[in-house]
Amino acid sequence: MKGLCFLAPGRIGILDKPLPVLNDGEALLEVEAVGLCGTDRKIFLTGTGDLKVPAGTTLGHEAIATIKEIKGDGHGFMVGDLVAVNPHSYTQNPNFNKKAELHSIGTDADGFFAPYGKATLTALRLLSGKKTPFEYSLIEPFSCLLHAYRKVEEPKPEKVVLFGGGLAGMMFLKLFKKLGSEVTLIEPSPERRQIALRLGADQALWPLGEEEYDSYDLFIEASGHIENLGTAPLLLRKGGRVLLYSLPEKAFEIEMTAFQRKEISLYTSFLNEGDFDMAAQGIEDGELDLTQFLLPLPSLEQIKDVLTGELKTGGLKAVYLPNKQN
Repeated sequence: MKGLCFLAPGRIGILDKPLPVLNDGEALLEVEAVGLCGTDRKIFLTGTGDLKVPAGTTLGHEAIATIKEIKGDGHGFMVGDLVAVNPHSYTQNPNFNKKAELHSIGTDADGFFAPYGKATLTALRLLSGKKTPFEYSLIEPFSCLLHAYRKVEEPKPEKVVLFGGGLAGMMFLKLFKKLGSEVTLIEPSPERRQIALRLGADQALWPLGEEEYDSYDLFIEASGHIENLGTAPLLLRKGGRVLLYSLPEKAFEIEMTAFQRKEISLYTSFLNEGDFDMAAQGIEDGELDLTQFLLPLPSLEQIKDVLTGELKTGGLKAVYLPNKQN
């Protein structure tokens, strides 16, 4: 079978890959849909850094799949089940009883930009099938975002300023509008500003004006540009909060004195930390319908072109649907 693989920093390619070999407690999965994540692009650009991705690793971790084979006890799963894959797991440190080593599909092991992949049964979440795989492809990114959102939803921020109009930004927008907050999006793309206004943003601005200073209770960085944090003390009221959601692409020095003077609190998050099932249920219940802004792509060549920048998505996110309709 063919898989879209990391080769070296700045290089990806479509390689011949063997069909996954199962160990006890694992399932062979036929891929139905895989979202293209910013992490995949980070791997393509850098390859190593904190990710340490081996050359030849198949990318793609936001997977929806059908079980084709189970080795050992199925623990309630059956061949033919439609499942979402939680790609992140931790080993336990027996000496300290704390989470130790992170293991992620698509970085530490082959992912799902291929016809088939595999995962442990403990990583699977059974789906009802009342949504399409295309719609379900938002489960994994929603789970990571939901983990971050739950840290700052209380006390409810009256006014939120949100940097970044990608998929994560639009998810935050939907959640905070549902909570009853006033939300301003800061985003250079006029197309994404229009999407934000359609989704209920109170403002969608670029550039930022001084009239926004000292106005907000919560500042969210979801664009990947860590330097945006430097504006937080200008925009936040005294006692405001900052949520750093995106993974910064570079180091950046921040003058902390301004944060201290306003007694600003900083919150961070990483992956989903137990919110995968809640996110799956939210998508099942139609809590976060953004599929109209996703781009379905049936070929690995197209996914490769999006990663390398040769193909523009025209939306918020590309989703691999191998030989299937959305």
